[in-house]
Amino acid sequence: MCKAIEEMRNEVAREVERETTYRVRYENATSMLKDGQLTVEQIATYSNLPIAEVLALAESLS
Repeated sequence: MCKAIEEMRNEVAREVERETTYRVRYENATSMLKDGQLTVEQIATYSNLPIAEVLALAESLS
């Protein structure tokens, strides 16, 4: 029983880490887009987001 609870706790921790990482990438990409100094391709590279997501984010900011 303790093993199952520990596994669930670990899974929740991994999910929170994934969500936090994505949120930070998204926020960084938003900042870079607002700054206007980089291309979408550069932002995708630096933020580790797919180009399609960066393009969608850019559209939502316009």
